Amino acid sequence: MIIVVDAYNVLKRETHSLDISYQQRITFLSDIAHYNKQKGHEMVIVFDGGESSWPSVTEQRHLTVVYSGTQRTADDYIRSYLAHNAHKDIALVSSDNELNLWAERHNIPSVASDVFYAKLRQTVHVSGLVQKERHNAAVKTSASTDAFLDEIMREAAAHIQRKREDFDEEKEFEKLEGSKKEKKLLRIMKKL
Repeated sequence: MIIVVDAYNVLKRETHSLDISYQQRITFLSDIAHYNKQKGHEMVIVFDGGESSWPSVTEQRHLTVVYSGTQRTADDYIRSYLAHNAHKDIALVSSDNELNLWAERHNIPSVASDVFYAKLRQTVHVSGLVQKERHNAAVKTSASTDAFLDEIMREAAAHIQRKREDFDEEKEFEKLEGSKKEKKLLRIMKKL
């Protein structure tokens, strides 16, 4: 699936700031790259502006970063990109009403910025926890018992059970029925 991200739309909504710093952009791109490593989508991240009059595009594996240039807006670039790729499995991430309406007229589903960002953060956070758990896994090396250690192990097992229950709730959500449009959006959300 191709996911086109209206980058400043996502960042400005999540940081509640009109000025996005270089560090915030780098962190966002790092999170997107980490997310994409887990999910395997083709990601197109589009920013307004850049150093050139024309769009500048950098590609690394399945991550394409675009600066629209000074002659076009990110919205212009996104509309053009979507129009050329509408026949593919593609989704837009933006909370820009005009852009979302344009995508809808071309049968391209849109995901709100906050919904995608929450999914992004969740994926990055959970992946980070898994990596941490792999490096910090407890291994019992003796047959002796220790009340304190046993309590820690019970807490860890309860934590894992809660995570499984959260996952089961997500699966139930996916079974919900709805209109064709709602089902299509649900499929997109499942892929995210």
